[in-house]
Amino acid sequence: MANGRLGKAKISPLSTAVIYDNTSGAEASVSILAQATTAVPMSLRIDGSNDAVSYAVTLASEAYAVNYITYDVSNTTLTTGSPTYVGRFQFRTITGTPSGPYYVYEFYSGANATLYTTSGNANFNTSTTIQPMLFSAYNSSTGLDDAGDGRKNPNAIMIPVPGGTTRGQMALYATPTTADAYYKRVWARDNSGSQLSQATTSYDGGQQCVDYHNQQTVLTGFSMNNSSSAIMGFCAYPQGGSNTISTYSYTSSNSVMYRCVNGNPNFPGTSNQSHPQGRLVNRICLFDLCGQSDRFGFATAADSYYDPTTYTTEQIAKHIVWESRNGHFRFDSSTNTRDGGQVLYFDYNPNTQKYYFAARNSSQAYLYEIDRPTFISSVSGGQVSTGTLGSDYGSTGFTLINSDFELPFNNTSNYPNTEAQHMQGRTQRIGDSLWVLSVNMRNDTSLAAEIFYSTDLQTWTSAVGRYSPYDYNLVQDVTTIRSDSGTVTATKTNIGNVGVDGVLEEATSLTQYERTGLVLSNNDRVVAYNGATSGDLVVQVMGYEGT
Repeated sequence: MANGRLGKAKISPLSTAVIYDNTSGAEASVSILAQATTAVPMSLRIDGSNDAVSYAVTLASEAYAVNYITYDVSNTTLTTGSPTYVGRFQFRTITGTPSGPYYVYEFYSGANATLYTTSGNANFNTSTTIQPMLFSAYNSSTGLDDAGDGRKNPNAIMIPVPGGTTRGQMALYATPTTADAYYKRVWARDNSGSQLSQATTSYDGGQQCVDYHNQQTVLTGFSMNNSSSAIMGFCAYPQGGSNTISTYSYTSSNSVMYRCVNGNPNFPGTSNQSHPQGRLVNRICLFDLCGQSDRFGFATAADSYYDPTTYTTEQIAKHIVWESRNGHFRFDSSTNTRDGGQVLYFDYNPNTQKYYFAARNSSQAYLYEIDRPTFISSVSGGQVSTGTLGSDYGSTGFTLINSDFELPFNNTSNYPNTEAQHMQGRTQRIGDSLWVLSVNMRNDTSLAAEIFYSTDLQTWTSAVGRYSPYDYNLVQDVTTIRSDSGTVTATKTNIGNVGVDGVLEEATSLTQYERTGLVLSNNDRVVAYNGATSGDLVVQVMGYEGT
């Protein structure tokens, strides 16, 4: 039987090792010594199993085209996220000419040999001004933009024209059949191939919006003017056999935009498009003046007005933007200084069939739930109901569910609270019951965004704390994930499952460590995990086997 130094290991960051395995057939009396040059968090276990302490995970491979990986462009180790979900989207986090930080979430597709990245070079101020948050991720299991809703249009996709000379162009393309083709069309500005149809409007000073929450029957969207109430609606019904985009426009008091903000809006303009000032989410329009006024408002028309068996696509385009077909609810936030938007986020949860938005003034943030059927039945077409932010209007469909809404920020020096003047946010649904919210400051082009996750659009968890500390420590080709890169793998520790009934230390910070007087049973082993992102950990087991 052995005695002296029974085992040793130099453990790399975020790695796990078996230091000593007592296979002597008898007990072993041991001491454990550990040392690190800089303080590292060590987890130490006595384990009686033969379970693997780490295992390889294939994140993506050529053989399987629907494996996906999520990562931040600045994350080269995946220490703050795990490879989950399917799809791709981008949050723009700056104002003016794109030159600052981007937050790109890649969902790997092995369909061909090109990585379509938009990091650092996509321009949302000119040409198409595509709103990233309005394009749902491609879902590998059910096809384009389904994401568990059961809603998709298999025949065509409607998007602002890639590479268009004005922002007032909308076009239909045949629905991409692969994830790569989808992202190439949407993000890489690919204008190759023939368009099914195109429509153009002179109302191109503001933003365009396409409703990708509801594609069951018709495709809808609008294009805004930034200095008047002029707005044009777009509608197509390719599922019914027609590939023509119809349009209809309204100005002045006939426009839903006019009713929602009580007059002609004055949006910040084409050089400040980073905040979505107009949004169309599952048939509810939101218009937010982003600090130019203290008002924001919602509008919606009854589903019957979207029925293509009753109305032409031109009539449906008209219904989207005509105040006489829409009920309106306008809020007064009592402040006109939230230049990042009075509404921090607005999205739809198909699991509850409710909408949720967080809005704020200079001193408080509030969370509301919208019941659209109640909204429709309470405010008839052409009518406007008004309210004060912070009050409950459940009888009208706007229920106040949190009168002190706050996000759990990590960088509290730069993100003091949810009411901060320049703060703006984007949401994106990335799973059947999972959303991501990216928050940044419009006036700081170098400040990193804060990322949050929610399973219900109501309670948010910081990305920093969402994942287990026992995460991935080795990723090959992470900075350039390509479909021709072979197999992309990661090594994941199993420390969260090994020796859970024999914990000696759990993330204990140390540079020197000694534990004496331990008696190990036969087949017990000493397992250690280095939880640091940098810096090695050296562990030794000294002692003797037998009595």
